[in-house]
Amino acid sequence: MQEIVVTFSDWQFFMRESMNTEAMHVLVKYDGKIPIGIVWNDGVDEVKFMYVAF
Repeated sequence: MQEIVVTFSDWQFFMRESMNTEAMHVLVKYDGKIPIGIVWNDGVDEVKFMYVAF
């Protein structure tokens, strides 16, 4: 959490099209070419992960 506060301007925030303010937001930061996403597990109903190697 401290890293997010220190580098707040580097993060992008995403939410659903419904713009529900009670929904969980996804935080994304690009480290060179690799996107780093943060999702709190309390808000995840189902885990689905797809790894794509470039």
